[in-house]
Amino acid sequence: MKVKVNSNNLIIKKKKDLSLIPLSNILYIEKFGNISVIKTKQHEFEVRITLKDLVTLLPQYFIRSHRSYIINTRLVTKLKHMKNDLYKVVFNIDDYDYAFLKKKEINKIIND
Repeated sequence: MKVKVNSNNLIIKKKKDLSLIPLSNILYIEKFGNISVIKTKQHEFEVRITLKDLVTLLPQYFIRSHRSYIINTRLVTKLKHMKNDLYKVVFNIDDYDYAFLKKKEINKIIND
């Protein structure tokens, strides 16, 4: 499996298949063990690549918000304080799609 990024898409090559995921559709990426799940507005894609490697491929508006998440700062609609230095990052009004953010990363969203 290979993962690359061009100016508009995250490209995943599995065997002979290619998946092109528009960067503008990616809400967040969540780590589950050695699998990273890319969550878009409509779908989820599983890839075997670390968040550390993924964040280096993505544009600067994608940030490592937590040890288990990379978020698209352009699609954040709300930050809800959870406890201490942890915030819930909301992408839709219904709170269905969310990730987590450490307090020290808030300025990266505000200043984007």
